[in-house]
Amino acid sequence: MEEENNLKFIFWEITAACNLRCQHCRGEKKERIAGKELTLPEIKAVTEEISTFSHPVVVLTGGEPLLREDIFEIAWHVSSKKIEVWLATNGTLLNKEAVEKIKGAGISRVSISLDGKDSITHDSLRGFKGAFTQAVKGIAYLRSAGVPFQINTTISRQNYDQIQDIIGLSQHWGAQSLHLFFLIPIGCAKDIFRQQEITAQEYEKVLNYVTEYSKKNSFYIRPICAPFYFGGFKKERVSSHAADKGCLAARQMLFISSQGKVFPCGYLPLSAGDLREDSLESIWRKGKIFVTLRKQKPKGKCASCRFQADCGGGCRARAYALSQDYLAEDPLCIYSVA
Repeated sequence: MEEENNLKFIFWEITAACNLRCQHCRGEKKERIAGKELTLPEIKAVTEEISTFSHPVVVLTGGEPLLREDIFEIAWHVSSKKIEVWLATNGTLLNKEAVEKIKGAGISRVSISLDGKDSITHDSLRGFKGAFTQAVKGIAYLRSAGVPFQINTTISRQNYDQIQDIIGLSQHWGAQSLHLFFLIPIGCAKDIFRQQEITAQEYEKVLNYVTEYSKKNSFYIRPICAPFYFGGFKKERVSSHAADKGCLAARQMLFISSQGKVFPCGYLPLSAGDLREDSLESIWRKGKIFVTLRKQKPKGKCASCRFQADCGGGCRARAYALSQDYLAEDPLCIYSVA
């Protein structure tokens, strides 16, 4: 199948350890301490294999990847294989020395997580006083060193009314783009989902605002975990930036946990295999859940929706989180099949 040879993104959780206590973390609280993680030799072996069958963008994430002492050696090894490397960080550990090491390791882009327009909102969601100030300082270091970066924001009830401000700040700081993540009730986020979730109609309002904003501005905003952004009645949403439409899980991306388990994405906690037992290529091509997601249509209204070609059938992670069936219809899509 075409999808089997179209691996574009690998999100690799280098460590589960983290210095923050984010309310919406996809990891469980007990997983925030590193343990039994892939060793440097194991990571290098997997990297060697990746280079033999694909050249995706590898995003080194966590936890907080900068807590791993060999993070820059890992990044350098990946980049030395002519594989593009990005780093996803909360930004609090970025300083002049770290940014220089980022450049030296061949990391071509850094994503900074910011979940509010100010310290009141961001620090509350991140569980650490001073997180916002430190992240903004980290952005200044990146900008000064000429390292491209993007802003990642998880939308919740607490920051729903700040989207316009966050867009403005992202542009002011010189970000390449803003990625808006739709909250998925997994890990720690399960505890706060009912209090922090916004309605399907409010999500649609956000998407409509992004659409109208993008018509008038060149700044790139990408909704994440919102495949219906590319479908529905507003076909003008699909722009030249939107080559990768719909849900990319198992079709163009995969997620590797710190312990070597492989998943369709970081928000769908169903393992397709273990890198300590199987090759990544074999898991990508033959893993049961990967094959199922590529071949089987989703259920419910998503099965016969006329916008499925653009949407890709909705978010499988959200469907699983709310129904325990990863083929169920996406509960946050407001469109009907008619």
